[in-house]
Amino acid sequence: NASADISVFPNPSNGALNIQWKNQQVGETTVVISDVTGREAYRSVFTMNAAMGTFSADLKGLNDGVYLIAITSGSVNYSGKLLIQN
Repeated sequence: NASADISVFPNPSNGALNIQWKNQQVGETTVVISDVTGREAYRSVFTMNAAMGTFSADLKGLNDGVYLIAITSGSVNYSGKLLIQN
């Protein structure tokens, strides 16, 4: 399961979020963070350019609360919950 090698931290987050991966295929990856009503609050596209790496997202513009995070690429289909506490 490729999603088992995805870490999202810190959670809860104060607006700085790191996405770390290992053992993934190189390729374009999309990160979407939505509020609980499904409204998109953040989107970014980056390239997983190594078998291991980290992407940093700046979520300081988001209000406190629970969000859903989805990370997708050719080999990854990760979803989880994220708590923002500024």
